[in-house]
Amino acid sequence: MMNEADVAFALNHCTRLRPCEECPLYKDGYFSPSRNACRAKLIEEAFDLINRQKAEIDMWKEGANHYQNLWCKAEADAQEERAEPIKQFAERLKATPLRFREENTIHWNEPPITKMVLFIDDSDIDNLVKEMTGE
Repeated sequence: MMNEADVAFALNHCTRLRPCEECPLYKDGYFSPSRNACRAKLIEEAFDLINRQKAEIDMWKEGANHYQNLWCKAEADAQEERAEPIKQFAERLKATPLRFREENTIHWNEPPITKMVLFIDDSDIDNLVKEMTGE
């Protein structure tokens, strides 16, 4: 089996009709005056090289796909980890007792309108954040 450099050299050498004595195939004992036997061997070696390189490329692709899948899973896990505290915060915020306050709306030349407004104070949110973060 010839290495990549020998196959490339032999292909270049043979297609330019250079002297056979300099060819790696000649040195390995493949020689015919018509060059048919060594050309057949050269084609076989070239296909073998192509198949080896294709197998190596496939191996690298498989490895890249494996690591890409690991990365995607890690990213999904990280998103889930980031989402969980937010969900907990929302649930605890929903459970926070609501308060009412009166708000007056004044329109020009009309009596004030008083309505009851439901609210959560900023301090409620601050307290929840402190509880959840331990600060």
